[in-house]
Amino acid sequence: MTFVFHPIAVLVWTSAASVSCGGHKLSAASVSSLLELAGFASSCVSRALAQCHEDSNPQALQQSPLLALAIHNMTLDIQQLSSSVQELQNTAETLPMQELLRTLQNLTQSPPQTLTSKKESPRPRHCLDLKEAGDSGHGVRRIYPFPCCPNWVLQAFCDQETDGGGWTVVQRREDLPPYENFYRTWLEYEKGFGDLEGEHWLGLENIHHLTSHSLQKLRIDLADFDNATRWAKYGFFNVKDSDSKYVMNCGRYTGDAGDSLSRQSGHMFSTHDNDNDTHEKKLCFQEEKMYVKTGELQLLAFLVCIFTAVVPCGGQKLSTASVSSFLELGGFAPSCVSRALAQCHEDSNPQALQQSSLLPLAIHNITLDIQQLSRLVQELQNTIEALPLQALLHALQNLTQSPHQALTSKKESSRPRHCLDLKEAGDSGRGVRRIYPFPCCPNWVLQVFCDQETDGGGWTVVQRHDFPTYQDFYHTWIEYERGFGDLEGEHWLGLENIHHLTSHSLQELRIDLSDFDNATRWANYGFFHVRDSDSKYVMNCGRYTGDAGDSLSVHSGHKFTTHDSDNDVYGENCAVKFKGAWWYKDCHHSNLNGKYLKGTTLSYADGVVWKHWRGHHYSLRSSEMKIRPSAYLRI
Repeated sequence: MTFVFHPIAVLVWTSAASVSCGGHKLSAASVSSLLELAGFASSCVSRALAQCHEDSNPQALQQSPLLALAIHNMTLDIQQLSSSVQELQNTAETLPMQELLRTLQNLTQSPPQTLTSKKESPRPRHCLDLKEAGDSGHGVRRIYPFPCCPNWVLQAFCDQETDGGGWTVVQRREDLPPYENFYRTWLEYEKGFGDLEGEHWLGLENIHHLTSHSLQKLRIDLADFDNATRWAKYGFFNVKDSDSKYVMNCGRYTGDAGDSLSRQSGHMFSTHDNDNDTHEKKLCFQEEKMYVKTGELQLLAFLVCIFTAVVPCGGQKLSTASVSSFLELGGFAPSCVSRALAQCHEDSNPQALQQSSLLPLAIHNITLDIQQLSRLVQELQNTIEALPLQALLHALQNLTQSPHQALTSKKESSRPRHCLDLKEAGDSGRGVRRIYPFPCCPNWVLQVFCDQETDGGGWTVVQRHDFPTYQDFYHTWIEYERGFGDLEGEHWLGLENIHHLTSHSLQELRIDLSDFDNATRWANYGFFHVRDSDSKYVMNCGRYTGDAGDSLSVHSGHKFTTHDSDNDVYGENCAVKFKGAWWYKDCHHSNLNGKYLKGTTLSYADGVVWKHWRGHHYSLRSSEMKIRPSAYLRI
């Protein structure tokens, strides 16, 4: 969440405070319009404007590593827009006022269609959109549930058969091999794991986004070993963001399974390595594991599904027509509003919905959208005299017809996010390639080395240390942050790049090693993640397999250290003591960025070390670290 909104707030602040168009500073409404034309959703721009105005020290935003690129891209968009306006001015002719007023009236009468920077209808936000578009198939589909990153795709399993269809499956357990291990870490539950066609968990962060932009229903289908089935449905379901530890809220139970979920409403998510429950002995997760093991709760199928439903029953009483208009102004489809109104009138206790934690947020967001609409209309009216009428009409027509297409040079969906995308697109070559791993900066390209041969391919290489060595790895913090070396040879891809590559889907890590006797070993970690610069790039990994021995898991949860930035827990600087740079603890079992000492050493642990293979007194011939989306939930 912070990563998404922080760059937008930077753009808002930069545009409002620094960018001049024709010698005049841009107003907040102009900034909103420009950002929406550039492809950002209006609700995101509104929140970013609010964040910008509330920040007491906007200059601090300049520390963002994305700022330079963000300002560059924003400047290009503003230059393009300014150029279009200038061209229109140069070709301006007199236009009857009546035609201009008709154009303005059309703009104000249908704001969702004319003021939205992109057409949402071709891109399904969830499985109900797919069903309404005519896709009644039961299986894995591509959806786009991230409003602030509209080109960011998520694959999910759609159930178009149960209870009218339109359900997005977020969890499934069943008594069919291969069995999926659900006793996992916080990181794995956050990012998601499993096989979308079988047992899986879609990921807390994905569930948060799916439930954050409209009121959702939840359906749970259960079966026992006597082939009996039950179901439970909740009229509203929401999962908050990572800062809240993914607090869940639900209510309005119906079904024949009994209500066994409402008691958990309002509580944080817990895993065995991240205890957020309120149990006195702090053993809730362990007790649940024992409970399942004894067979008292064995499930043949456990489908947790989401169904979009907007229920406008709070606040002041409005007529049906007023409610419809209000919600459609907020961007909801008329068909959705009609169904929601019908559901509202059928509900025996609509006032209960006012207790929903989502209602104030929904009203607030819609109010912001209406305020933004009013500001934009006012600004358009103020510019009637400033622009030649013909030019203004052309500008309005461009805005109403295809604003997003006018500013976007090509479709983002064809751009590879990592080397696995390239392999699946038919590129099986081994070498340097261009990828686009930054969802909120879709034009930002990164060059990487792709390994399409090892273990099925699809690997993005993030480190290579090899013989004969020409690259010095005893570098500063800034060099390790940005990356160094030759992509065709020895190199480090950069902590910031590795962070982005591991932050948007669950990744696995493979490490290939060799010694000077031409022996080779490998280590694989089922999940691997590097956090952002604020955390000093804390690394998390786990689920080791391989024949090299596990010399990395001990470093999981620790910060990165270089000789000029000491972040380890040892009394001295481990990078200085062992001539490297790594996620040191106190100090290391592995030191793959250490000195290249060529085999057996008299010195202790300052070479290219992998303790559980050749020990601390041997410096390896080569090491290569590479990542790809995990075999679990590859998306």
